[in-house]
Amino acid sequence: MNIITAVLNAFMKERNRVAKEKLGPPVTVASPHLMDESKEPDGFRGIKWGTDISTLSGMNRCPEDSPEPHMAFYTREGDELQIGGAKLSIIAYGFYKHKFLVATLFTDNPIDFYALKDIVFEKFGSGDQPNKHKEEWLWLGKIAGIHLKYDKSSQEGSLWICSEKIRLQEKEDKKQKAKEGAEKGF
Repeated sequence: MNIITAVLNAFMKERNRVAKEKLGPPVTVASPHLMDESKEPDGFRGIKWGTDISTLSGMNRCPEDSPEPHMAFYTREGDELQIGGAKLSIIAYGFYKHKFLVATLFTDNPIDFYALKDIVFEKFGSGDQPNKHKEEWLWLGKIAGIHLKYDKSSQEGSLWICSEKIRLQEKEDKKQKAKEGAEKGF
């Protein structure tokens, strides 16, 4: 399995797991885990949430098809695979219906993960750790959601930075599709 397939599989697995555990519901102002608005990212590395892929140059579509309809991942030519002292194994950009939805960053060893964790905590604060027995943190906001995770068995880390607006649109589209299926399929 190549790295892009691993990214796609990890994205889908993680998104499904988080949805099952209800760690990523739509966020409201009353949420106790709301990220400081002044720290919320409005995109990643100069690409704003909702940017259409057709307006970007140097983006290379990952060759594997996403298991999700209307979802595609890209890498970016010339991307520096490093943030501060953290070396990254890959950065992939996810687009839903051609609109920028998520930036996914991966590390492949504990040294780089913990360097990335320190940087993320410095930038966004300490986040919420829903399970103190897992190395996993969430930052939820009105503009973006962030998920940082380390898997001790594989020694891989991941950071997902996601647009709330596009994520909610995707969720609503799935709900509508299920409704249509229920109406027409029975």
